[in-house]
Amino acid sequence: MEKKIFNVATYKRDHYLLKTIESIYDQADVINIALNSHTIVPTELCNDAKINCYITNNSIGDGFKFLKLNDSNGYYFTIDDDIIYPKNYSDYLIQKYMQYNNKCVVTLHGRTFIKHPITSYYRSGHYSYRCLGDVNSDVAVEFGGTGVMMFHTDLIKYDIKNILHPNMADVWMGKFANEMNIKIMCVAHNKNYLSYQDGVGCNTIFDNSVNRDVVQTNIVNEIFK
Repeated sequence: MEKKIFNVATYKRDHYLLKTIESIYDQADVINIALNSHTIVPTELCNDAKINCYITNNSIGDGFKFLKLNDSNGYYFTIDDDIIYPKNYSDYLIQKYMQYNNKCVVTLHGRTFIKHPITSYYRSGHYSYRCLGDVNSDVAVEFGGTGVMMFHTDLIKYDIKNILHPNMADVWMGKFANEMNIKIMCVAHNKNYLSYQDGVGCNTIFDNSVNRDVVQTNIVNEIFK
């Protein structure tokens, strides 16, 4: 049976991380956790054969979701540390992956820009498909959300050395998938399928990047020039 490998990069959110891990624990065969800027492994994550913790330096931020990609074989799930995932999450994404003949990345979140070139990754006109909103049917997207994403390692492997800037995992995945001519499918779900953890605050990647997205914008324009 194929392994289900869950992967998350976290930064100073242990309380929320533990709740996220609890929500996917019974679905996972392996859980890889990149502890960005931690100095010690939280005691709750120690001595568990299913959980592998890696103290990382935050140099690529959420890009460390892909830390163990090249060493893994199986269904590779990338998750975020502020979401609660439902009990059928892994089965649903695998079902959708198989529906597309094991040839597409699947996600519950994505965006496609209305036209190219763009002037801003976050503010230029785009079609938005939110993981916390209703998505009524499957749709191909240019950029998928890596907090709610899955693919098999037979489809994609790449070295994290190719991630040149931090906290842009969605952009990098879009770039790599485009270069390999692999579609990203945002699959149907309702707005209550996932839960966002209250109290995370306004220190998210979006909050810190929305007005500073020159690098993201330049990469998008390089992809679709």
